[in-house]
Amino acid sequence: MWSGPWESWKDVPNEDKKRLFERFHCYFQWEEKWNGEICSCWERCIAGKIPDLLCRVQDQAKETTRSKNVLVEDDMSVLTDFKPPWIKTETWKQMIEIWNTPEWKVKSKRNKKKSELNQKGANIPSGHKPM
Repeated sequence: MWSGPWESWKDVPNEDKKRLFERFHCYFQWEEKWNGEICSCWERCIAGKIPDLLCRVQDQAKETTRSKNVLVEDDMSVLTDFKPPWIKTETWKQMIEIWNTPEWKVKSKRNKKKSELNQKGANIPSGHKPM
């Protein structure tokens, strides 16, 4: 399923977007005339879910790593052996390389603060537009 070290939906190549939508279409059926509208709606939905998915994948890998008594600190390289089964090994390594960049770490800290504030009831704009 996951075949690239994508940070967001805009990073996903069109052929992969098409492949993912076709996979989605295998589970749900509709009249052909609705393809364009359903695809647009699906894209808006999935675009907003990728950051959360990446966060959960990283958190699960950290949890598994810690359960093996491996210390998880600032260097994400310790997660290399704890990838989810649906991500290719090479892609996982590329994702970890991205997570180890200073730019990603700054963005991650900023987003974590926003998330904590949102959980406390603050209204922080996310940049996502409501459907």
